[in-house]
Amino acid sequence: MNSAVGAMTTGPGRIIMMLAGIVILCVCLYYLYKYLNGAAEKADMVVFSNSSGGLPGQDATASEFKVQPSSGSGTNAVAGSSQIPAIYKGGEYSVSIWIYVANWGINANKNKTFLTIDGGGGNFNTLQMYMGASTNKMGIRVSTQSPNSKNPMLFTGTGTNASIQGTLNAGQASPYSDGEQDFLQGDLQAVDLQKWVHVCVVLSGRRLDVYMDGKLTRSVVLGSMFDVDGNGSTYKMKVGGPNGFGGLIGQINAANFAYTPDRVWALYNNGPEDTSIWTQFLKYFDPGQYSFSLKRNGETIASGSTPS
Repeated sequence: MNSAVGAMTTGPGRIIMMLAGIVILCVCLYYLYKYLNGAAEKADMVVFSNSSGGLPGQDATASEFKVQPSSGSGTNAVAGSSQIPAIYKGGEYSVSIWIYVANWGINANKNKTFLTIDGGGGNFNTLQMYMGASTNKMGIRVSTQSPNSKNPMLFTGTGTNASIQGTLNAGQASPYSDGEQDFLQGDLQAVDLQKWVHVCVVLSGRRLDVYMDGKLTRSVVLGSMFDVDGNGSTYKMKVGGPNGFGGLIGQINAANFAYTPDRVWALYNNGPEDTSIWTQFLKYFDPGQYSFSLKRNGETIASGSTPS
């Protein structure tokens, strides 16, 4: 018995135990990494963590979330980063967003674009979400690989490929009018005003599902696969901007796979603000915004404020 124990603690036995320990440690670290970061092929990201009330639904410039490719080399190298998941033609993609429409007078009689996603090619958007011109309809349009007059490409250029926003600004121009004949693709007939509303768009090949307040509201089969401009390395999401609505945009999530009904329901139950324990903890150490002044003999000689 003693000889067996001695064999395990010296020589080959000790080496075997050390190797087994290293293997077990590597396996544990691997599963810890998978738990913290998820599978590499799947990304479910918080695009905007709403801990400050929300983004403006309409502003001089849109809030932009995008990929920052790696650049430079050596000491000047800048690592790449991604604020939204990749999107590829005909694949799967999900977007969850909270909106609060407060002032209908902003961009009156115009369709009010509040979210776009494109592949970075500069020619068309893959997804465009907007509020109606004169009614509380929500337009949810997708560029497909076989567009037609009722479901054209969501061009962002000029000339032959005139910008869709020009047509949207016309208010009642087909196929983006408030009329029943232009109730197309993923459009929602009515969205409540002056309250937080959760909308989730799920793309999967030719299928387009739209959830409102956690429940499936529209499910359509597109004429062909959804299309993406660019190669997926410079994709970006724009939120709000000059053509948006008067109100706020809350928590935004996006994934490069199709959300299940359970996942959509969970996002709805989470609400429009970030209520994670970590965010609540950090608030206790957030100094907020303070003003200060330095006086000499009763005269202010320096003043300022801290960033909010």
